[in-house]
Amino acid sequence: GISQIILAEYGSHPCALELARRWDTDHIFSKEPGPFNRSRALNMGSKLAKRDIVLWCDGDAIFDPQFIPRAESEIRERKLDFLLPFSTIHALREEDTAAVIAGYRDPESCPNYGYYGSFHPGFMGMVTAQFLDEHGGMTESFHGWGCEDEAWVHKVKILGNVGWSESKEQKAWHLFHPQSTRDLSNIDGNSLLLKNMLSIN
Repeated sequence: GISQIILAEYGSHPCALELARRWDTDHIFSKEPGPFNRSRALNMGSKLAKRDIVLWCDGDAIFDPQFIPRAESEIRERKLDFLLPFSTIHALREEDTAAVIAGYRDPESCPNYGYYGSFHPGFMGMVTAQFLDEHGGMTESFHGWGCEDEAWVHKVKILGNVGWSESKEQKAWHLFHPQSTRDLSNIDGNSLLLKNMLSIN
């Protein structure tokens, strides 16, 4: 189950501090003037974790109350170091997102606005604290948008055991939000770094 929630932020100013105070969750923020670094945000948050299993999760993801307990059982039973804990991700429309947040609709009853298969490497992931302690977290050399998730999965494949959920019950939903401005200024550098990392086996 859930015993701790950590909100990790990286950027020019904290956006979730009041939310963290409202829900009495742990909060960590690193003020950085440069491009967004998702890897660093996840690594910072992981250092505060007190459990032996950590779930990395984007803020626009929702799932049913048993999603995390099922994922935790699966990562333990399959003896994985990293689990992509979903089998499918369904994208919600703007109007359905508003109704779900307000509590008027169950996401299960909403039409699928889009669909991501289980191969999607980002969005969320469950990792063991032991693997993080022994091998470190995500590579922080990726700046701006792109490639960090693929690099992480490759790292775990080399150093440990990685898998996608085998349970059809493990459905997640992506909440609609205005398209964020993706910082693609370093996408060529990120792509080259990923290419070099994938050559390691």
